Amino acid sequence: MLHTIFISRDISKTNSIRITLGDYAIIKAFSLIEFNPIPFESFPHTDFIFFYSKNAAKYFLSHASVSLKGIRIACMGSGTAYFLKESGIIPDFVGKGNPNEVAADFLSLAKGKKVLFPQAKNSRKSIQKILGEHIVSFDLIVYNNSKKKKFQNPKADILVFTSPMNVEAYFEYLDYKNEEIIAIGNTTLDKLKEFNFEKTRMAEKPTEEALLHAIKEIIF
Repeated sequence: MLHTIFISRDISKTNSIRITLGDYAIIKAFSLIEFNPIPFESFPHTDFIFFYSKNAAKYFLSHASVSLKGIRIACMGSGTAYFLKESGIIPDFVGKGNPNEVAADFLSLAKGKKVLFPQAKNSRKSIQKILGEHIVSFDLIVYNNSKKKKFQNPKADILVFTSPMNVEAYFEYLDYKNEEIIAIGNTTLDKLKEFNFEKTRMAEKPTEEALLHAIKEIIF
């Protein structure tokens, strides 16, 4: 049986999911969210800069004009770390994606330190909320993300959601028709539960390998 899979983010032609599942599935991969940069003129000097996402890093680096020398770089997960490395920046800290685990691990380095958080206008600020007064945090809004109102119908029998906002965008316009659903991350899973999807599968980690494993469990 040839499956159709929708993934709510762009993936390249060389992505392992496309390569591994190419003979078994039609893959539709695009975000239901649109992103727009928000220019900034300056930001405070801090001990760390923590990036929640690849987009936070992308829009910060495209506008930041001052040297990052002497500032330690941290990020939420491996996807953002890969983007930073491609940009010539080796992060000092890479989390494993789960906010509680990331916050606990990051605290061992950043307790009492000043941390800048480039982020979306409507960021959930998960790490900042968990760490609270254990760090001195500074917000820097670098982009806005909003749900698309028009998009190609991603009709599929397997739906993979990568963020809460993608869940909202999809189900505001489309109905559930017994598709298999996979969530990446606890916040996405919680959003699906708000829509009464209690039997959703979740990738064990917010990584490409874990997502591929979750999809293969359905297909094979």
